[in-house]
Amino acid sequence: MACPVQSITVTAGDAALKHYASSDHAERGFCGDCGGHLYWRMKDNSYNAVHIGVLENSDDLEFRTQLFVEAKPSHYAYANDTAMVTGEELFAMFT
Repeated sequence: MACPVQSITVTAGDAALKHYASSDHAERGFCGDCGGHLYWRMKDNSYNAVHIGVLENSDDLEFRTQLFVEAKPSHYAYANDTAMVTGEELFAMFT
């Protein structure tokens, strides 16, 4: 799970910060020491998403949108109703 943010600032462990170009248009940030996923961002910084597990407090966040729903396992079912976005719809939002 991730949440959109305006920008990303890493405040600890900058020396261990690594990036992986996961596509032509985006990259993933992760800890070079433990491999933990930190964020995903468009290379042009038009969209940034921080993985919820790295936040100190995520209690006020609401799960509202599922992405790539056409690829989710059939046994995935979340308790609350969410928007359902396919990969094609998601890519159309950014082009």
